[in-house]
Amino acid sequence: MTVFRLIDRIIANRRGGILTLTAVILPTILLITALSVDLGVLYLAKSKASMAATAAAEAAEQRLPDISSADNLARQVALASLHDAGFISNYEIRTDFQGGAVTVEVELRTRTVLARFADIDFLDTIGQAQRSSP
Repeated sequence: MTVFRLIDRIIANRRGGILTLTAVILPTILLITALSVDLGVLYLAKSKASMAATAAAEAAEQRLPDISSADNLARQVALASLHDAGFISNYEIRTDFQGGAVTVEVELRTRTVLARFADIDFLDTIGQAQRSSP
């Protein structure tokens, strides 16, 4: 039996039809709303991680070929960018220096509503940027 036939049957009966229809439709609307909010949160986290990684890579590029100084600056800039965006904890900053290029990867662990129902603590989003010195 399709959903439309079920709805037609409920409406035709007219006894408790609205209550049954509400019981079917309301959880669906709530699920779609939660999914929309979670996708928005993940998109925002990905955007902020990418922006932090880009800012850190550009700052570290200025300090190359001094890798130690570039690494410290990249971490400081990424950390400041994440704190300005409101991410106080649950992140990881990784840097890699190879062949005169710097790669910065920022991983944010984000809590979402639907992930909690699936017994998942965090969903990870990663932003990455790479710059090379001239």
